Amino acid sequence: MSPLLVHFLRRVALLALILAVLAAVGPRLLRELGVIGPRAPEVIAAAERSIEAARHYGADDSMAALQEANRHLQEARVLAERGEGRRARHAAAASSEWAIVSQRQALARREQQRRQAEEITRQIDKLLNGLDELYAHTSPGLSKAAAGEILAFEQGNYARVIAEETVTRKALEAFRDELRASGRPDSPQRPLKRAERPATR
Repeated sequence: MSPLLVHFLRRVALLALILAVLAAVGPRLLRELGVIGPRAPEVIAAAERSIEAARHYGADDSMAALQEANRHLQEARVLAERGEGRRARHAAAASSEWAIVSQRQALARREQQRRQAEEITRQIDKLLNGLDELYAHTSPGLSKAAAGEILAFEQGNYARVIAEETVTRKALEAFRDELRASGRPDSPQRPLKRAERPATR
């Protein structure tokens, strides 16, 4: 093989290696420079949508992840106004990542609340059923309070179920204890029908 051909082949191999490296890192480098890919306003808008979705799932400002998402979003807006597109995109991307974390946390918290509310509703319903069985009727006010707990659970308002648990439970237990202490059941009235309050799932 002639030296000229060897030299040519070496140059072709070097060129192929350079092209391979450019193909691997070129797109990423171009995105970093803002030549290709979404512009800063688009990345910021995506972060805003992610935060909005997190709030829809139940995230609030007490969550550290959502606080970080908002902080990075505000930073991205300031950088974009200064014309620092690359840094603005990075800040907005960080905001989206924190927003996704807050989405997951919010969903996990809601599921925990659902389980807790389900158990509370079951206990309240059990107390109310016990009063129905022991006495001729249950106080309309108490029935309404218990039914409100059950309805709140059915509507997915788990926070309300948890918040009102103590008041409703104490009212039912006090009513039960008062009737037991009197040594007689209530005067006969129309019993509370199961159909008059939502059934637990």
